[in-house]
Amino acid sequence: MLAYTDHELHEDHRLWTSERALWHDDVRIWQREIDGLRARLKQIDAALEQQQRDLQVHAAALTLYEQRDARREHSLVQYEQDCDDERRMLLGRVHEAEVSQHGLQRARHEDLKVSQRRLLAQLRSFARLGELGSRPVATE
Repeated sequence: MLAYTDHELHEDHRLWTSERALWHDDVRIWQREIDGLRARLKQIDAALEQQQRDLQVHAAALTLYEQRDARREHSLVQYEQDCDDERRMLLGRVHEAEVSQHGLQRARHEDLKVSQRRLLAQLRSFARLGELGSRPVATE
């Protein structure tokens, strides 16, 4: 058995107390970091929910556009069968409006595509962190 002097015993205990105090500081810092990440996760979840809603609205709008275009195509066939010059001019103006509307639809779709890609690119690196998991901590 090793012999320790009283001084050595007290010195070891003081050092251990000091070291444990530093460990407590580390744990408090880590807990704040985790709290910050949890808050960030809530923001991420809200962003995902908003993106999901935007995509649902866009999908519904696409369906409406398709239905409207099918009706217009049917009407166009009828107009072509008994169309005079005045109606052709009217159809031309209507078509110009359709071209403009389709351009807006295309722009909205591209905006959503950019938003989706940006959101997923940002979250994929974050998700890879989650794949690392956490290792069990020995508490002795």
